[in-house]
Amino acid sequence: MAGYFKHRGLDNKQIHGLLKKLNKQACSPRLEEDELESISYGCSKYESSFEHKTSCLYDEEEKDPEFVIKPYICVGEPNMLEGDPGCGKSTLLGEIAASVTTGKAFCGITPQRTGNVLFFAIEDNPNSVFKTRARLQGADQKKIYFVNDYLSLDEEGFNYLEDALSKKRFELVIIDTFTSVLGNRRVNDNGDMAQLVKRIRNVARQHDTAIILVRHLRKASTDNASYAGSGAVSIMGGARSSLIMKRCPENKDLRYLAQNKCNGVKEGQTLSFQITDAPDTEIGQLVWKGKSDLSADELLMLKPQKENERERAKLFLQKILSKKPLTSKVLEDEALENDISKMTLKRAKTDVGAKSFKKGKKWFWRLP
Repeated sequence: MAGYFKHRGLDNKQIHGLLKKLNKQACSPRLEEDELESISYGCSKYESSFEHKTSCLYDEEEKDPEFVIKPYICVGEPNMLEGDPGCGKSTLLGEIAASVTTGKAFCGITPQRTGNVLFFAIEDNPNSVFKTRARLQGADQKKIYFVNDYLSLDEEGFNYLEDALSKKRFELVIIDTFTSVLGNRRVNDNGDMAQLVKRIRNVARQHDTAIILVRHLRKASTDNASYAGSGAVSIMGGARSSLIMKRCPENKDLRYLAQNKCNGVKEGQTLSFQITDAPDTEIGQLVWKGKSDLSADELLMLKPQKENERERAKLFLQKILSKKPLTSKVLEDEALENDISKMTLKRAKTDVGAKSFKKGKKWFWRLP
C-alpha cells in the first residue's frame, strides 16, 4: 500500500499518516510505530515505477520511419535477412555494403544514408572471400570494419558493440549469422529471443543505426514467410523489416529478394539479381535484373517446372495479349481455365517481357 500511495504522488508524511490508519483498521497484530516509519521512509527513497517506466502517447513526438535503403533496411531497428545456406547471402551483403559506403544505387534505389559498416561475427574470411566480394561490388573498403575476435551477444558482446558504436559512427551493423552469436541462449525459446531482439533494438535506437540479423531458413518447408526462418517466432516479431532470399530452381544463377514485413510503410517490391562469373576470380559478382511480381510466400513454393508448362504459358500470354492489354485478374482467370498456375503465369510474364501498368484502380499487363 505504501508503494501504491507513492505511485499516486503522495509525500512521505501523507503516506505515513495513511499507513497508521490502515495499521489500526486492518492489521492483526498491529505493526509497531518504528516499523511504520521504516516502511514509509524506505518507500520515499524510490522513484515511482509508473512514472519511470510509463509515458503518455500525447507527449511523444510523431516521427516517420527512417531508412538506410527504403523500405528494405530500417534505421533504429533490427532487420532480418533470411535464406538457405549457400544461396548468396554474403554476395548480397557485399552489395549492401557497397551501397551504404559509396551511395551506389541498390537495384535503382538511392540509399538514404551512407557511411561506415560494421560486420559482427562474419562467417566469411574478411581477408579473402569478403574482401573480393566487396571489391567486385565497388564498396569503399576504408569504411568497412570487422570484429576480429569471436563474440557472442552476452554482456561482453553487448559492451563491445555499445563501445564501438559510441566511438565511431556506423550507419549499418551486420550480424552474420544471428544464431552464431547466441552463446548460451536458446534459439527456439520465445522468451529468450524476445528479450535479446529487444536489447538489439535498444542499441540500434540509442545509436541511430540499422542492424541486420542474418539467419538461415528452416529445413522444413512452409508456404508462410513469417514462419520460414529458423528459431523462435519472436525473432521475426521483433524485427521491423524482414527480407527473404531464394534461388530460382530453374536458373542456378538467378536469385529473388522479397520483403515480407515492413512496419510503418508499404512493403517493397521483390527484387531479382544474378550472381555471374567475374574475371580472375571464382567468386561471383551480383548483377541486378530488375523487379518481380513474386511475393515472399510464393518464393517459398518455387519448385522446378517442366519446360513444356512454362513454354505453354509463354505462348498463352503472347496470344492473349497480342491484340490489347488485359487486367491481371482476367489473365489469371483465363490462365486457370487453361490449367496454368498463377506462379507459372508470372514466370512466363518475365520470359516474354510483359509489363504491368495501372489504369484507374486496375492493373493491366501488356506486351513490350
